Amino acid sequence: MYKTKTLSSAVIVACLLLASLVACSVASDGEVYITGVTPVPGIRVDWLVPYANVIAMLPPTTTISLSNGSLATVALNWISITDPIYPEFSYNPYSSGTYVATATFELPEGVSQPDPPIPLQVKTTVTQMTALLPGLYPDVTRLTLDFPGFNQPGTYVADWMILDGFNRTYYYYIPSSYDGCKPVPLVVTLHGGGSCGLAELLGGDDCAEKYGYILVCPDYSTTYVKDFVSAIIDKMAANYNIDTRRVYACGISMGGMATTILAFELADKIAAVGIVSGSREMVTRLTAGQKLPRPMTVVITAGTGERIFGSPIYEHLRARAAVPLLVQQLQCNPEPEVTFWPATVDDRTNVTRYVYSGGNLRHASDILRSR
Repeated sequence: MYKTKTLSSAVIVACLLLASLVACSVASDGEVYITGVTPVPGIRVDWLVPYANVIAMLPPTTTISLSNGSLATVALNWISITDPIYPEFSYNPYSSGTYVATATFELPEGVSQPDPPIPLQVKTTVTQMTALLPGLYPDVTRLTLDFPGFNQPGTYVADWMILDGFNRTYYYYIPSSYDGCKPVPLVVTLHGGGSCGLAELLGGDDCAEKYGYILVCPDYSTTYVKDFVSAIIDKMAANYNIDTRRVYACGISMGGMATTILAFELADKIAAVGIVSGSREMVTRLTAGQKLPRPMTVVITAGTGERIFGSPIYEHLRARAAVPLLVQQLQCNPEPEVTFWPATVDDRTNVTRYVYSGGNLRHASDILRSR
């Protein structure tokens, strides 16, 4: 009798425990939680599309899968579009390439997180098409002079010439102050890889208007840049009152390397050069023992964040390597005058300027005047 009661009690306890487990199982099955996030497709955008417009073009929603086998739609809040390798660099309308767009979302009411939780975000790609080769992408619009950003009061001109059997295009801006009565400087600006002459014109027409020089921006490649720029200078001097002693060349990235080519190979027409994030060609030539054909001012701008030609610091190191070689060749003061501009709220970049004065630059204008 005792054993029977004990057995009965054990059975009852077992049944209660089983009922409890079943109840727990039912409660667990009744909870709905997120199990996955549906990826969203990447987009392609035209060159120069503003950040806000790109955000508006991204998908507004996606779906999430739930533990009960259903799908739910969630609204996406796109919070950033950044460089995939250096996320501290945001989307730039002037810089073609592929960016990563990140969005967050909230879970619908009644949906919870599993353990471990799933990140409530999605990522996709934003590919900004190059301005130079729109033919590769039929849905991309090439920049033209009709773009509303060309809004200075002077004159914009699209021109061309036949050189080496090819049609070469270039664009220039004549400031409103030009009347032909007195000679004015000429500045040739060379674009970076994947860009075009009009992009440089868009970024430089305001300065040309402010300081009263004619700005020329060719579509080019480094393989013929010397002959092309030389022909442009001759044509501009024939059509406008150009001060041939004040013809300058500058460029960024690939344009910086092309500017170096002009400094070494077109020194009889170029008074001074400016190189932005493209000093590789300069340091290569100088370390190989080449010398500038004549004294000229060389301005090199190299940021520690430049990454086109390798790790970000490389471009800065290349520029630092080129400077002492130029200082020695031009017989400048080896101790520079240093000016520092700290970062501001609007511009988070610190700038340090080193000016190596003196040297034999005083003879440069005499050489150009006598050519």
